This record gives sequence, C-alpha cells and structure tokens, in this order.
Amino acid sequence: MPFSTRNILVSTARGLSPGQSSTSGSYTQVRGVRIGPGSYLNRDYGLVGRHTLPRSHMIQWFGEKGLNGDFYKNPYCYAPSDHIPNYIPHTSSKISRDDIVKKMADPNYRKNVNENTYKPFPLNPYTKTSFLLSEELREAILQSCRDPKMSLWQISARYGIRKERVAATVKLAKIENQWENEGKITPDLARYAHRMYMMMPITNGRLSQNTLADKLGEEPLEEIVPPKTAQRNNIQIMHETAKFSPEDAASFFHAPEAAELMDRQLYSDMPKAVSFQGVKDKELVKKIKQWKGRYTDVVFKGNNIWTAIPAKVGKVGYRYGASRDHRKKHRKHKDERLNI
Repeated sequence: MPFSTRNILVSTARGLSPGQSSTSGSYTQVRGVRIGPGSYLNRDYGLVGRHTLPRSHMIQWFGEKGLNGDFYKNPYCYAPSDHIPNYIPHTSSKISRDDIVKKMADPNYRKNVNENTYKPFPLNPYTKTSFLLSEELREAILQSCRDPKMSLWQISARYGIRKERVAATVKLAKIENQWENEGKITPDLARYAHRMYMMMPITNGRLSQNTLADKLGEEPLEEIVPPKTAQRNNIQIMHETAKFSPEDAASFFHAPEAAELMDRQLYSDMPKAVSFQGVKDKELVKKIKQWKGRYTDVVFKGNNIWTAIPAKVGKVGYRYGASRDHRKKHRKHKDERLNI
C-alpha cells in the first residue's frame, strides 16, 4: 500500500519511516485522523495506537506531560489560590501554548487585573464568572439579619446583594452550624471547601469598593426598596369628634405641610429655590423674597386665576398693533386688544 499523508500508520507513530517495516512486516492504517495544512494537529503528543479524532483533540489539549504526571503546559493544570481565575488572556493576535504559559508565569500578570480577567471565553463578553461572598461580607449580612429593625429589603440594598442570596446565606449558615455540632465536617471536606473558596473570585459588594472585584460583584437589584414610611400601617384610629388638622396629618405621614407644598410649587420655576429650608445663602434668600413680592394684582375669571405683574411694552409679550405671520395660512395676524 503506498504511503499517504492523509493517513497515520502505527509504524510511523512508533518512529519508523515509511520505507521501514515493523516486526509484523505490515502496516496498520488508522482512519479518522487527518494530517495536513488544514488540520491543527501539528504536533505529535504520543499518538500511538488507534485513536479517534475526539481523543486526539483531547491529547493535544492536555499538552505535554511532565515527570510527575502533570500537564505543566496546560493553563488549567494548576488551580489558582489567590481568587484570580486562570483564564486564557485576551489578545488581538494568535498565541501559542508556550506563550500563554510564559505570560501566566510572570508575577506581574496576577497584578494586572481587568474586566477580561473574569471572562472564561475571551471573545464572549456576556459570559462572566460569578463572585463568592467574602467572609467579611458574609459576617456583616448575618449580623444585620440579627437586628430586628432591619428588613430583608434593607439588607439587600445596603450590601448590593439580591434578597434571594441574602436568604440563602442565612440558611447555609444555619446548616454549617448544625453540621459543626453534629461533627459532619471532616478534614477532607474542610480542605475541599477552602480550596474551592481560594479558586473562585470574591467580592465585598457595597461593604467596601476597594478592588475591581467589589465593583463587578455588586448585583443589580431587581426591586425598588420601599421607604420606612411605606412599611408601617398608615391608618389612624381616632374619635369622630377629635380635631385633626393639616399639621397633624403632615406629622402623622411624615410629610411636609400643604402650605409648604404650595410654596414649593409656586417657586418651582426658580433654580435652587424650592423652599426656605436648607437655603443658607443670603443672596439666594433675597432673590426668593424678590420673586415672591413681584406679584401685584390677581384677576379671577371663572375657574382661572391670572396674576398681573408690572412690565414694559417691548420687554414682555407683544405690542398691540404689531403684525405677526400666521405660519399655517401665511396671513398677517394683528392683536387689537388683550384677551383676559
């Protein structure tokens, strides 16, 4: 049988050339494995015997094996121990396995942490690694849950963690304490849990925003946290002859009085002048007083209230007798009197 570059012979895999013969004196053809310019199996990692194409891919993915049996050139061979995953770095050019190993062996590589560090697939920006809760954040959540005044919504908003995860943290803490009392936590289980904790990235949420992981680990809250006034009963039981003034209503609902709200609406068109409360600048207070005293006359007509202010012709409104273009019909329009 003539030698073909499309087939791998067992004698060739064992180190024999096509012109030599093995002990049996015959060649055994291995089908399904391609060698050529279009194949990425460009190196021989011990392809001896019959191998299917997926198994050949697996052997090449593992790479070369060291003396102790470790695939030392595989980026995923050694598990991380500093909460930074060993993902393949994202580069614009094609890099080989040796380049990846050299780049990850650099001590400064672990310090240059960015958003791509926590993406398992460099070309997929939507898949990201989940973050574990740090021990400080976990203890803070458990401490807040012991406070009877703190609700689940408030704890979720304070630390930037979804309320389902807050409830799961409390439940797992109870199970952990129960296992410790029953002696179910063996040394192997504790070692495994510690190893997994060191492999995964951790976050402190809103407890501290010191690192990039703290900012990326903050979870988006799906629900709006209700205020404290909306979490209590807003029904006042009183006698039918009791007096209940607007001031009492404002005090009960923890809201400003009606007169103050009207003043706010009156001065809402003035910048930074909502009310006199919180206004410390004397010049701003003076402007507010001038704005309040500018009204000189009030005209009542039906359901409308018109406020008249002193103004000069030419500075406000239109002068009587001045013609203006009608944009729709292209006609001249002239006002003869003031329509109030």
